[in-house]
Amino acid sequence: MAVASKRILESVIDIGENAFSNVYAKDHALKIKDYSTRRKILEFGAHLHKKASKLDAPLDDLFNFADVSLRGISSDKTEQKPISKADFTVNLFQQQRDNIKKYFNRKAGFSNIDEVQIFSPGLYLLGATPACGKITFALQLLEQFAERGESCLFCSYEMARLELFTKTLARELFTRDRLTKIAADIRKGAQSIRLEQIYSDIINRPNEVNLIELCDENVDDLLSILRPYCTDKDKSPVVCIDYLQIIPPSPDVKLTTDKARIDDIVHKLKTFQRE
Repeated sequence: MAVASKRILESVIDIGENAFSNVYAKDHALKIKDYSTRRKILEFGAHLHKKASKLDAPLDDLFNFADVSLRGISSDKTEQKPISKADFTVNLFQQQRDNIKKYFNRKAGFSNIDEVQIFSPGLYLLGATPACGKITFALQLLEQFAERGESCLFCSYEMARLELFTKTLARELFTRDRLTKIAADIRKGAQSIRLEQIYSDIINRPNEVNLIELCDENVDDLLSILRPYCTDKDKSPVVCIDYLQIIPPSPDVKLTTDKARIDDIVHKLKTFQRE
């Protein structure tokens, strides 16, 4: 792969050095796009080889990864046609109408948010200062989506399942009785009928948030895990990934700065969201 990538790079440099006139600009651009597509195919081959080398990897996952990846590369290869402002405006309004019609009843459970926000498909980035409650808010958001019948997935690089469950438990205790002694009973290891009832209510919820613990999985591994959850569904699931800066980059991507690394990860997440 390294030899092939070097040849592609040399060809692109050769095009740049010999592009003296804008008369041939389109031909040069098409050649560069062709080389870009070939590079993506080479990268796909390397990823597929790495995944297939793991003998415990399910064959269905490998076939699904290959199918989605090749379709993505093929769709990228199609030539983009220019669009006028008028056509763009009509398409935008039509898309907004479709999103409102399809996702109007998707409620977050926060009245002040639901009044102004429709959660149509997209990539949302939540940023704030440390320790102000981002994870607590995001987890509660997904749990309230799940209560309303949405398919939800919480991917955590930082917190374990037990830590996330304690957030849910703490919220249940607070909303049911802020002055109760149940929290003290938990610290003492004591049992009570009310505490057992809360545990039972949480466990027996008809819809729950699926929790996935992650550690060293890079962004490509993450997306291969998400694909089975996101395909063959009438309605896109709600997925939360905690958190952006900690996701390892692809091993074959050489990036020199944190910004470049995060830009690459966001680009891959956005591409996946469009799929």
